[in-house]
Amino acid sequence: MRARSLVVGAVAILFWVNLVGVSPAQALPSESDRYCDGQTLSPVRGEEAHATLEGVHTFQPDLPAFDPAWGELVSLRYEVTVLPRISADAMALDGFHAQILNLSVGGWVRSGLAGNGADLGNVVASVSLVTSSTGFSQPKLGYGSASATRTYSAAEYASSPTFATTVEFPEQYIDPAAFDWRLYEDQLHVNTCVTYNYDSPRPTVDRVAGADRYSTAVRIAEQSSGGTVFITTGTNYPDALSAAPLAAQLDAPLLLVTPTSVPATVRAYLASVGPDKIIVVGGTPSVSAAVYSELSAYAASIERIAGADRYETSRLLAARFGTADVAFVATGRNFPDALVAGAAAGHLGGPVILVDGAASDLDTATADLIDDLDIAAVRVVGDLPSVSNGVYLDLYMMYLPGMTIRLAGADRFETARAVNREAFGEAAAALIATGNNFPDALAGSAWGGASDRPLYLSPQSCVPMGVLTDLGAYQVGAVTLLGGTPSLGTAVENLIACT
Repeated sequence: MRARSLVVGAVAILFWVNLVGVSPAQALPSESDRYCDGQTLSPVRGEEAHATLEGVHTFQPDLPAFDPAWGELVSLRYEVTVLPRISADAMALDGFHAQILNLSVGGWVRSGLAGNGADLGNVVASVSLVTSSTGFSQPKLGYGSASATRTYSAAEYASSPTFATTVEFPEQYIDPAAFDWRLYEDQLHVNTCVTYNYDSPRPTVDRVAGADRYSTAVRIAEQSSGGTVFITTGTNYPDALSAAPLAAQLDAPLLLVTPTSVPATVRAYLASVGPDKIIVVGGTPSVSAAVYSELSAYAASIERIAGADRYETSRLLAARFGTADVAFVATGRNFPDALVAGAAAGHLGGPVILVDGAASDLDTATADLIDDLDIAAVRVVGDLPSVSNGVYLDLYMMYLPGMTIRLAGADRFETARAVNREAFGEAAAALIATGNNFPDALAGSAWGGASDRPLYLSPQSCVPMGVLTDLGAYQVGAVTLLGGTPSLGTAVENLIACT
């Protein structure tokens, strides 16, 4: 897959998606990529002479051929811009006054597919040279431009997939008018561009889901190696939010239990995998001593990572990274921001650190942790009031080499997009989870980080248009939904855009 930027490059409007009220037959090309090449002809340069551009000039632009792997070509647009550049001087015949020398450079431009080209028409670029005679002459520079375009069908391109541009100039295209002139430079620049309009392949969509949050986490865990298994409570979110990126580093699944029991599906998975180690995240109110004891029977070793509260637990998990280039900081008071940050952080090899987003300033323990981990860049996830300006400014004033940047959108869905654009330069596959609840995405966040898949959030009944735009810009080939139809309905499975 070609790597591409989300900011510049391809325009991804994704009309392969089934917009409400728009049938697939009305679909427009979903991608538009433009490539250009400039070439210059300079028959005369740096000496006195008359113009020598008369005649036929053929240019072979260095433009990439369309790659069928990009999708299905619909049409291409061929553009030619002629830019003459002439340096001359004019001697006034009757003293000290200004003169204007008008140059008309142009002719027929034949461009496009070699062997299947077409006349784009008569293009004329006007150049004006203004001189002021003061007893001696000085060269004056004039330049202009003119453009012509033509659109070819995919069938025309298939019959002759090479390009050529021909420019023909008549003789004596410079009119000396009523005064003497001398030419110092006679240059022609021809810029040729091709724009491919094509339909990008529609991604395949599958779903990973179980009967409940616990069995859904098991289905997701089946995609991982299982050497180490993380266990957190499925009744609350804070412990799993920071556990996900650490689990991603170990390619370890994240399973959910209740505070007082191990669900049957989890027991069956552990028995079949036989993990080397189990890491329980959270204190006894989250995972009781009895559950911890029961889990110990399924692995050679087991340990608990827990602090006095969700913030200390988060810091303990982050400290396990040892060092990291980047850390994502999110509020521990709600789940959406840290949820999507888990996959992004896991992909980049950094932690998610929870803070009290309502606090007026950054706590000392978190500041010390960032120093200890030798963090070069911090990405604060969520806008006000998720993370206060006081916390953000304290992080910013740490003057990290990679800076502190806030990633936020108008809502949780747009914030997820901002996080993914920051973290993922390319993505062959992506995950979508509900933005209305946390259980399905807790295990999915770890899987996303381990498998380099961005995690997007969606309502139950449609997919935000911005998410579809990003999927197209990344040329995502496969989308996996996390959770059953109560979480993500069939409209999401069909990639129907929200309106």
